[in-house]
Amino acid sequence: MPARFLATLTIAALCSAATFAETPPAPNPTTPAASAAVTPEQAEQLFRAQDWPKAIAAFEYLTKTDPTKGLYWQRFGHALHAAGRLDEAMPIHEKAATFPDTRQTALYNIACIHAMRKQNDDAFRRLNAAFDAGMTERYYFENDADLANIRSDPRFAAILQRVTDAERKRDADATQVAVVVHKGVELLDFAGPAEVFAHARKDGRRACHVFTVAPQPGPCVTGQGVTVAPDFTIDTCPRIDILVIPGGATQNLTKDKKFMDWVRTKFADTKIVMTVCTGAFTLADQGLLDDLAATTHFSAIPALRRASSAIEVKEGARWVDNGHVITTAGISAGIDGALQVVSRLYGKEAAQSAAHDMEYDWQPENRPGFTRSNASRALGHDYSLVARTAPSASSFESVAHYRDLYFGSKRLGTVGKYFISPTGQYALFEQSGKLQLFDRKSQLLTDVTDAGFAIPERVDWNEEQGRAGITYYEKHAPSTISLRRSTGS
Repeated sequence: MPARFLATLTIAALCSAATFAETPPAPNPTTPAASAAVTPEQAEQLFRAQDWPKAIAAFEYLTKTDPTKGLYWQRFGHALHAAGRLDEAMPIHEKAATFPDTRQTALYNIACIHAMRKQNDDAFRRLNAAFDAGMTERYYFENDADLANIRSDPRFAAILQRVTDAERKRDADATQVAVVVHKGVELLDFAGPAEVFAHARKDGRRACHVFTVAPQPGPCVTGQGVTVAPDFTIDTCPRIDILVIPGGATQNLTKDKKFMDWVRTKFADTKIVMTVCTGAFTLADQGLLDDLAATTHFSAIPALRRASSAIEVKEGARWVDNGHVITTAGISAGIDGALQVVSRLYGKEAAQSAAHDMEYDWQPENRPGFTRSNASRALGHDYSLVARTAPSASSFESVAHYRDLYFGSKRLGTVGKYFISPTGQYALFEQSGKLQLFDRKSQLLTDVTDAGFAIPERVDWNEEQGRAGITYYEKHAPSTISLRRSTGS
């Protein structure tokens, strides 16, 4: 069962049993005694872990302790159902169906058992009752293995159409979340927030309808090479309640006047505008972040400061919430920003539930993010890699990501590919196709080659014999270099 429905729909459908007993089975000797005291939290952990024998015992205990909680009966029946104890599950499902908050799920589970037993009339009677009670998750009707026996029945197509129509209406009534995709978009920048909003639930139902929108028609290739087919263009986009603008190759957006004009229009009539990473520049370059606090990817912080002195730039924040406008730091921070929106709109529990379903460690207190100063990475042997940005220009166009290689406090140079010898005595790195070799005294030993932008793939160090072999990507011939100083540097 998809995790996103465990907390609220708890449908036993995807936990189908292969067989059922015509008569009540003998007690299962592996099931723990139901008399053992257990807390609701402990029972829920067992349920989510799909430890069905222990979950059965736990929720049996809870239903006896407090028989007025429909969720306990629902979980009890689900666990029995998933364990294949269908005769025992049936009366528990019937009991869960008497509670308004669990009625739709319980009726659906009962229909599943009838379907598995090829009792089609009863199965459809209960499926229609489940639909009338609010069960409109088309995914389960289409994919649930428990319903396999009745899908060829003409009545199934009829109820599936009812579910489809209800789902479309529900989506139209939900919060409309438009996620921009564009050429060179950072994959997690848009996929992370989209995942969060898709998991958001209100009153047991999906709270948001998520779709993608692009500046132009046709597929978009992300910065990671993944092709995305947008749902709409800015010319065909329907109503928007929340607009998410991700980063990546954002210059493809900021140079597009039509898109920037569209953003300005939507900024005025959209409830919430959220930018992720360098998507902030689509607002900053139009003055839409003036007099607001904002953040972006740590490497683009200087450029955001240059974009407008009226922006209160918050370096190191995972997200900055101004109410109408939310900006987030880089890439994964978009997940945190989206969870902040869900928390604000639907409550902290809704955000925690979405994060739990995604197995994401959400920190609602807005934990510190990266800064240029803490974005260094120790490489061992006193070497470190420090990220920085381009020092000039006033817009995102010139923001480039650079990595400086240091030995101790001495900067060796700006690097692309780099290699440290096993003993740490030598560092070889590539910059614009030229390879430079330094020793531990930070002395330049040699300029290896102007390889015409051939990038080294592997270095085989032989420090005892004072040489190293370099294998390159593509067809560039391998080379051997001396580890002894050969220049006057």
